[in-house]
Formats: sequence, C-alpha cells, structure tokens
Amino acid sequence: ACLASYPTEPLALQLAAQFYDTSGRSEKGTDLWRKAVTEAPENLSFRVMLAERVAAAGKEDEAQAILVEAAESFGTPGAWQVLSDFQRKRGRSDEAAASIERAIQLAGGGDDTLRFAQGDLYAEPGRTDKAEEVLETIQEPTYKELLRGRILLSKGDPKGALEAFDAGIRRWPNNAVARYLAGIAARDAGDRDRAISELREAERNDP
Repeated sequence: ACLASYPTEPLALQLAAQFYDTSGRSEKGTDLWRKAVTEAPENLSFRVMLAERVAAAGKEDEAQAILVEAAESFGTPGAWQVLSDFQRKRGRSDEAAASIERAIQLAGGGDDTLRFAQGDLYAEPGRTDKAEEVLETIQEPTYKELLRGRILLSKGDPKGALEAFDAGIRRWPNNAVARYLAGIAARDAGDRDRAISELREAERNDP
C-alpha cells in the first residue's frame, strides 16, 4: 500500500524487499527496485541496489550492464567509481581499472581518494610499477602508507608492508581492509599472534 503511493520511498522499498526475500519471492523484491529506477532514473543508489540484487541472483553480466548504463548516462566520477568497485569485487580487474581511469579523467585528475582507489587496483603482482606511479601522486599520508603497504605485500616484502600498514593504521585504526591486509602481512612474516590480532580487529570492524 505504501509503495503504491510512494514507489520511490527508500525505507518502504527496503522493508518490502526484505519481506519478499524472507518469503522466497526475491524476484518480486527485485522488481520493486526496477520500478524505482524507472520512476527515479536520476537516483544512482537505486541503480546500485538493483545491480547488487541482480548480481546476487547470478546475473552478473546483466548487473554490470545496469551500472555501465548508469555511468554513461550520469557521466560523473562517482558513477564510474561505483562501476569500478562492482567490477573489482567480481574479479574484473582490467575493466575496473578502465572505469576508475574514466572517473579520474572526468574529475580532472581526481583527488587522493580516487587515486588511492586506482593505485589499489594496480597493487597486485605484475602491475606494481603502475601502482608506484600512482603512489607518487598521492599527498594524504594515510592513503600513501596504505598503498605503499599493498605494493610491498604484492612484491613479497611482508615485513616492509607491515611497517607501512602500521603507519596507516595509526591514522585510521578502524579501517577493516587495512587491518585485514596487516593480518596477511603479519602471517606471511611469521608473526602468527599479530596476524590473529589484526584479523580479529578486521572482523570486528566489518563482519
């Protein structure tokens, strides 16, 4: 009844979709978000929610198409970064890198947040040279240390990575990803107790 009168009311959408999910009618819940996107095409968060639900149903290509269309139609750095995050989470690293590059281009070079996201995408074996190039453009100390840690970890230097993560975590203690990576670095460096401690903190901050 609420959605009949207010099809784009976020709380009503969330509660109704949860109801359908718990009663085995997830597709009906997804249809509510499809309608919301149609009613409010300017709302990026509705498209993100729809894409996540479609992906959860095993239709990742369709979900990506929703976000590609959003990025192209919105033409904003934020929309392209959303697409990049989606692609990265699903192992589409090359596509994610291209999307974040587009976001940075639209942002006129981007800020440290965007450049950190770009460097983080490159900080994997075989691409650390590009990550180091991005590292040199970042000014914010926390981002700089965390990216340095990612690069060193990928290069097989867990002790050096742990030192960099320590510096970043001191400034951003509740960053679950940084804690997780510090745990991996500690494990690879042979410090089991430290690894458990960091992974516990990561889980506490983001179960």
